[in-house]
Parts: sequence; C-alpha cells; structure tokens
Amino acid sequence: MRVIPLAAILLSALAGTAAAEPVVERDVVELSPVKGEHIAKLAIDNRLGDVRIEGHDRESISIIAVKRAPDHETLERLKVSLVPDPSGPVSISTALLAGQEARPIPAGSVRIDLIIMAPRSALIDAKVWKGRIAIKGVDAGAELTAVDGDIDVEQVSGSVSTESNHGSHSFAQVFGAIDAHATEGDLDLDVVRGERLAAVVHQGHVIGRKVRVRDISIRVTRGDIDLSGEAMAGGHYSIASYWGNVQVRLGKKVPMHIRAQARAGLVTLPGRFRRQNLDGGVVTGDAGAGRSPADLDLRTRVGIITVSEF
Repeated sequence: MRVIPLAAILLSALAGTAAAEPVVERDVVELSPVKGEHIAKLAIDNRLGDVRIEGHDRESISIIAVKRAPDHETLERLKVSLVPDPSGPVSISTALLAGQEARPIPAGSVRIDLIIMAPRSALIDAKVWKGRIAIKGVDAGAELTAVDGDIDVEQVSGSVSTESNHGSHSFAQVFGAIDAHATEGDLDLDVVRGERLAAVVHQGHVIGRKVRVRDISIRVTRGDIDLSGEAMAGGHYSIASYWGNVQVRLGKKVPMHIRAQARAGLVTLPGRFRRQNLDGGVVTGDAGAGRSPADLDLRTRVGIITVSEF
C-alpha cells in the first residue's frame, strides 16, 4: 500500500483552493455631455450582477464596473457597453461575449456589478436579471425591474415603479407616486409622501411607517399588511389581503369613514367610531365631522382587521 505524506495532501488542497480564486478587475469610465446639453435619461440593463445608482450635482456620469470571472480568458469576454444618444438618453448594458468553451462556466462564477454616479435630474430606467438594484438621491423618478433580486429606493423624488418576481422592495424617503409589483417578496415603506401609492404583492408582507399619501391601493394575496401614517381629507385608502391580517394606525386629524370586511375574522375599531355591523362580516364606522372625510376600504378573507389611532 502506498502511503501519501500528510504535507503532500495539504499542499494539494491549497493548490486547488488557489486555483478556484476568481479573477477580479475594476474599470472606471467617465462620460460628460457636450456643452449646453444634459443627460435626460439613463437606461441600464445588467444581466450579470447588481446595479447601484447614486445621484450627484454634476452633469457627468461615472461608472465603476467590478468584473469577476474564473480565469483571465473569461474575464476578457466580460464587456460593459456605453451608448450615448445625441437626444439625451444614455444606455449601459453588460454581456459575456461568446468564446470557445473548453468546459462549462460554473454558475455564479461570472458577474459584473455596476456602481453609477448620475445627474440627479436624469430619469433612471434600470433592469437586472439576477441581482439587486439600489437607487439613491435622484429627483426625476425611476423605473426599476429585478427578475430575481431586491429593489431598494432611498431619497428619491418623482414617480417610481418597481417590479420583481422574487425579491423584497424597500422605499425610504420617497416623495412622489409609487407603483410596486412583486410576485414573491416583502414591501417596506418608510417616510413616503405623494398623491398615489399602488402595490400588488402575491406572497409577502407589507409594512409602512410614516406614510402620508392621498390615494392608496394595496393588494396582497397571501401576507399581512401593517400600515401606519396620516390619512388626508378626501383621500381614498383601499387595503386588502386575501389571506392575512390588516392593521392600520392613523392620526386623528381628519374625519374618517371606514368600511371593513373580515369574512373569517374580527374587526376592531377605535372607541370613538360610530360602528354598525352589517351582514357578511362587514363593519362600517364614522368618526369626526367634515365635508371631505378620508374613505377607508379594508378587507381580508382569512384574517383580522385592526384600526387604531395615535
């Protein structure tokens, strides 16, 4: 029987580990429009990694691309394309160029992460396939799509739309309309102001804090909704979960009319509401006096509805 020294085994293991280390490259690109022009829109399509966008006060765009690959040959095939348009939009995309593969590339071993500094006034249109989108400090709104990944929006003004199949959505200090769609993932709202908030979540929880929006529509198929904020006079708030609890905490500043329906659960309203129980698990309640009460329509098929005030 052949005996292999322990030292030889350790050296072999270390060599295998070193060979598995990825090759990393960091590229930086700057783009400035011609004098008198400005960048009105930035379109990003990254199929190979994450995207982070931050607004700044300059007219230029700065792109940091962090590339990772199992070897140098594959790294050379990772490309970032930058296409400026004379009319204003700038397009950024990533790709892995075709090559002669000696063996399949291991899943997850190739990626490009983008960090982009862009003018605050530019509209952002970003899409990732298997990665995360984070955007911060822009004033013209954004359209964000993550096929499989999280979406984070912070300190953004203007209309924002988000869509993902699998991944959470977070909105912090957003001043404008929000339209969010998620197949599977939680939705977190923290300090949101605007005229409209629309959210559709198939499976996931919705949590909102310090929300002050005139028109809210939230639909969840399976998950709880917990919303805290201020109702606005004349505002409309339609909040429903097919299978989950609905909890709403609101300030007392405006008159309110509530219609709540819990088919297989309870409805709890604050004591000052003039409550009336109807058929089918429907409860109505009114509080305060005024010509333009806030109108709340709360529903759940399997769960409880709780309304409280602060």
